[in-house]
Amino acid sequence: MSFWQIAGFSVADLLVLLLVFLVVTSIYHIISVSKDERRYPPAGKLVDVGGYRLHVTIEGEGGPTVVMDAGLAHISTVWSLVQPEVTAFARVCTIDRAGHAWSEAGPLPRTSRQICEELHALLANASIEGPYVLVGHSFGGLNMYLYASLYPDDVAGLVLLDALSRDINLYTPREFGYFILANRLKYRVFWRLTRLGITRLYLRLKGVDAAQDFIVHLPLELRYSTIAGYLRKTFVAAARESASLRASVEQARLAQPLRDIPLVVIAHGLPEMFAGHMSLAAAAQAEQRWQKMQAELAQLSPSGKYMIAEKSGHKIHIDQPELVVEVIRQVVETTRTKHLEG
Repeated sequence: MSFWQIAGFSVADLLVLLLVFLVVTSIYHIISVSKDERRYPPAGKLVDVGGYRLHVTIEGEGGPTVVMDAGLAHISTVWSLVQPEVTAFARVCTIDRAGHAWSEAGPLPRTSRQICEELHALLANASIEGPYVLVGHSFGGLNMYLYASLYPDDVAGLVLLDALSRDINLYTPREFGYFILANRLKYRVFWRLTRLGITRLYLRLKGVDAAQDFIVHLPLELRYSTIAGYLRKTFVAAARESASLRASVEQARLAQPLRDIPLVVIAHGLPEMFAGHMSLAAAAQAEQRWQKMQAELAQLSPSGKYMIAEKSGHKIHIDQPELVVEVIRQVVETTRTKHLEG
């Protein structure tokens, strides 16, 4: 006999209790989202890109303008250790892709080409003049590479942080397929749990530091606003981008070659990206392939450079923000010199 039977609860009683619990937590989530919108308004501004609005923050002065795009399921505040330092020598913009944090949802499918077209409209409608130095991490790096190919006259330089390679489906097709499936499922589960209020209740009980690992590295005042941004609808957007990831990679693979622009590819140095997900031998092989793809990304421009962030895992802008800032500075100064000489 179970504890619940001893306590006098039937299966039907337990189901009713569960249903009541989920109704209460769902209402709790709805009320909390409304409070979050008042407590944590957008740090930047919302710009119409064709019937829906995207969130962009604009700080600093001086061209070329630095534009940053984060990785899958990450939002603009992830750049909080880099953006303030870059404003010392250039204007810098961080964006939330459609459906992320303060940005409104955009049309499907959520491919890189769709994201690039939205970014192009955002920059134009916000009167953020080019040329741009594009900075992208992981999936954001794939987007920024494609943007540089689609709008070559607008782009002066490119910085890719452990970027998703356009050739990943050629190097590791089975692993890439598993990655897509796992992420799509993971973010759908997070989405459901968030709508039911379970995620919010968990964070309420465990504290802010129980959230994604990079959040604990952000300035204290940004941790709660970042979590609020995630709990709006970010997991929905991440699931939809994951569902279109194969198409996004193919779009980048078929894109026109880059022209000769300053390009720096920074790869992670700490091999923790694949640890725990596979055997030691398989993880070592995956690491070797990843580094090879990173080195090949640097060859996409005649002026490309490849370097390793020795003290960083996949989130280089969190683990070594000072390195990222310095590389951006070098690319900005190179583009300024080329402009003066031209």
